[in-house]
Amino acid sequence: MSSERIKKEMKDAAILGERTLTSLLYVQVTLYAAKSQKISSMIASGSGRAVMRQTGSNMNTYMRAAGLDLKRFREQLHETHIPSQLQPKVSKFMMMTAHPFDEVQRKRMYLEDVGRLEKKVEEMINCTTEILRGLRELGVY
Repeated sequence: MSSERIKKEMKDAAILGERTLTSLLYVQVTLYAAKSQKISSMIASGSGRAVMRQTGSNMNTYMRAAGLDLKRFREQLHETHIPSQLQPKVSKFMMMTAHPFDEVQRKRMYLEDVGRLEKKVEEMINCTTEILRGLRELGVY
């Protein structure tokens, strides 16, 4: 396999990684908003519940988009020849993102679920950032 082809595959992976990172950041911000609004809606009147429904709708949209981006990034990483120094980071990412949002899409989310998901998304963001940093250090993009 030529080095140009490998470099192109890693660059494509980096582009998908950036897209995935953006999607995860949208999920993180929406989770933060949901957590904040959940607390304020406990005190507020009916208008607080309407805001929560909109935030929940946005969160579902962002989680679906992030899930698709994670899937594409995982597939690209699987198909790409990854240098040995990035293998541990990629392996960690693959394990962490195997079923990223399954536990929350089947049930109603409560405040503690939001907190757990917020931590998981933060870990996925950190893993993705480490992979992208490694690709940058290799001069891929």
